[in-house]
Amino acid sequence: MGKINKRFKLILFIVITLFFTAVYSIYAVEWEIIEGYLICVALDNKGNIETKVEYNDCSGIVALVDRDEQIYTISGSQSDLDKLYKTPKRRLGVLMEQNLRGKVYGHKRALQLMIGSEKYVDDTKIVKKKGTIYCLLPHYKKTNINYMVSNKPCFIYAPHAHIFYTKDGEIMAINGSKELVREFENSSQRVGVYLAGSISGSEKGKYIYLK
Repeated sequence: MGKINKRFKLILFIVITLFFTAVYSIYAVEWEIIEGYLICVALDNKGNIETKVEYNDCSGIVALVDRDEQIYTISGSQSDLDKLYKTPKRRLGVLMEQNLRGKVYGHKRALQLMIGSEKYVDDTKIVKKKGTIYCLLPHYKKTNINYMVSNKPCFIYAPHAHIFYTKDGEIMAINGSKELVREFENSSQRVGVYLAGSISGSEKGKYIYLK
């Protein structure tokens, strides 16, 4: 009887160990740590797009540029974003890289990093918005992002992110499948464009997922 109990305890211990190992592995795969510079893409006082590396608030979207020249647009709850805005940007006068932990979605032309809590505004209705598409071109060495309204198909450039400045004055990141992103990248029309999709995110971290 004693041998059976010992064997049972051993089997139970192995099962529990394997269970927690599996849970940890799944958790580790889902969450990543991305290192790079944080940049705010928002409107200036005259209503024009601008990028800022130093800010305590961001009325548009925050993006991260990593060492591989990839851009991740950041999403999360408003409280998570508010904490991010207040993160110290410099140390001894030098702009610092930041380590962000979150879940990565999308592909190289529409990378999204979801940080913190996933309880944010989620509007699954498909809407149609009119506005201007901006290309966001990363520049890691200069710790900044160049932005432009391309007058030609932008798929010729290295993979980059895009934002949508709507006629209503909203700024949102553009996400979606490779096919739908390539569809507007193949076009030279950038102003007065209609995009259809579901709008999600927090008040200051919206994105449109193309449908």
